[in-house]
Amino acid sequence: MITVVVKVPEQTPEVQIIESVDTLEEIMEGEFELAHDDHLEGISILVNEEVRGIKPHNFTIEADGSHDWVYGTAIFTRLEEGMLKSLTENEIDLIKNYFSKTRAYK
Repeated sequence: MITVVVKVPEQTPEVQIIESVDTLEEIMEGEFELAHDDHLEGISILVNEEVRGIKPHNFTIEADGSHDWVYGTAIFTRLEEGMLKSLTENEIDLIKNYFSKTRAYK
């Protein structure tokens, strides 16, 4: 079980408990890959690139100085030694601030 933040387009981010990879794939509507935002150091973002242009855009990320859209649902988590780990309370607060200040809960 891990604690993550799930951001669905046009909704506020929500903290959720994920119990399995199957649950992740269900939320992501298929396979997912890792992304990151330069403003969220140490936090990984799971995205589904196959929904690009099909699902509504969610928010923008800035990775290595370049901006890009995230489409569909995104999951914020932490990666350690190749394994997904629970977010800490401080990381959850960082993600909430990230959306309230720079992304304005869309």
